[in-house]
Amino acid sequence: MKPFLKLSAFPKLPVILKSSQPLLFALLLSGGLSISLTTTYAQSKSKSSKSSTTAAPARSAAPAPEPEPTGKFADQLKEAAATASRGDNKAAYQQYRSIVADDPENLFALRGMAKTAESLQYAVIARETYKKIITILPNDTASISHLAVLFFDTHQYTEAADMGRRALGQNLGSGNEWRVAKSYYELKEYRSTLEYLDKLSKKDSSNAEAAFVMARCQIEMNNYKRAITAYEQAIRLDPNKPDWKFEVGMTYLAIPDIRNGVKWLENALANGYPRERDILETLAGGYIDLGAFDKAATTIAEILKSNPKDVNMLFMEGEANLRAGQYAAAIDSYGKLQTLDPKNARAIFMSGIAHIKMGDKSKGDNLCQQAIQMDPSLEKMRQSSTGLSL
Repeated sequence: MKPFLKLSAFPKLPVILKSSQPLLFALLLSGGLSISLTTTYAQSKSKSSKSSTTAAPARSAAPAPEPEPTGKFADQLKEAAATASRGDNKAAYQQYRSIVADDPENLFALRGMAKTAESLQYAVIARETYKKIITILPNDTASISHLAVLFFDTHQYTEAADMGRRALGQNLGSGNEWRVAKSYYELKEYRSTLEYLDKLSKKDSSNAEAAFVMARCQIEMNNYKRAITAYEQAIRLDPNKPDWKFEVGMTYLAIPDIRNGVKWLENALANGYPRERDILETLAGGYIDLGAFDKAATTIAEILKSNPKDVNMLFMEGEANLRAGQYAAAIDSYGKLQTLDPKNARAIFMSGIAHIKMGDKSKGDNLCQQAIQMDPSLEKMRQSSTGLSL
């Protein structure tokens, strides 16, 4: 059995969201988007928590305290800062936003607005405000650090990769190699992903999800053996991921290494992977190839229990019985197929093979000839050297 590796069967990583629209910052200040955008961060984190496999990397360290504000809005800025220090971030956010509406380039107000928006989980508002800051002050390290995280958290992966690289270039905070690597993965830039995963591994080789993403990259690049190495490293670091065990099993089958593929698929099922038809059918085929006919029969019976008229499974049941030398049982399987479709030439042909193997050559020859008349392509099976030829 040489199965084609279906990546579509693998669980998907978080989807890429569309980038923000032009003039978003102006809309935020006007209040036109404030309600709809307040839920974005919570929704993003909810989805991320379901799909993420390790704890999120630590955020960048907080910047040093800023000097006291001066000028026209100094008193209002101090009042907003005092409001924030009391923990009333929502009120402070409104105060800062009011100042920004009157003075759009007031860095004190912009920073306060960004920080309070982030604390309120208004991720998109915080992101757009930090973007505004770096248009005024391009090398503002605090804004770069926060944007590297916020672009990533809101799935703006092109910007996340760019800002993460800027943060790395200035040695800002932690977790940037991971964010850049994961962003490149979501953008399907697999070589760049591997480049930054390699940098990350030199600092931290304990990140299980990084090893898993490395495996996924190798799969996409058709490097199955390298993928297996990365999958097994990920599983060593986090052994409680049945999905990962399923994927490494399927990758072994694609090489093909049937024995290890079956071992990992069994392991996946034992650790909670759903007993769905696809994995059971794959296992049944693997058992037949390994000569584990009893296991094949049990697995096929489990599938047929929910769908007794499953044509593919009845053929597989017949093959398992035939190769196990259970010729009467094979004839019974092919008989069920003929009951479902009396003109199923392949079922008639295989029934003939089973009769011949059982010693009834005359009846077997007649059945095979009848099938070939219905479907001349079956003559090739008769002439083959598979062990099932006449």
